[in-house]
Amino acid sequence: MRYLGWILLLLLLIFGLWFYRFHYRNLHADIQSLRREIKMWEELLDKEKNARQKETRFSFPMEKFFASDADKLSSYGEIELARILNTLKDKRIELLVYCRNPARYTSSITKFIADQNLPLGDFRIEGKKRADKELVIIAR
Repeated sequence: MRYLGWILLLLLLIFGLWFYRFHYRNLHADIQSLRREIKMWEELLDKEKNARQKETRFSFPMEKFFASDADKLSSYGEIELARILNTLKDKRIELLVYCRNPARYTSSITKFIADQNLPLGDFRIEGKKRADKELVIIAR
């Protein structure tokens, strides 16, 4: 009976060491691993967010962007294109123009950009036909 206290203390000490070694330390390592993973995902999302902020996308219907009777830009299209290209000189631009025959309209956009004295080397202009839409893409 007089050693019962020492035996209980020894059992409690063994249980404490066992709990620390096999449960607490593993749980602590798992938490640290999860913190590193969360930090990695946050950095990845920040990079993605910054990349999306640098890329700006505009989309216009053909009726607004081109004159209805000709293959040239309408006054609205000229104003919008000039505004977009002048305000976003250092950012990446992708401009989509939905139209019937995209190859016909790329020349009028190229001519307008050349008239505005903007270097054409900075832009990629292409006409694309998709199953549901046809569009002119201007990308920088």
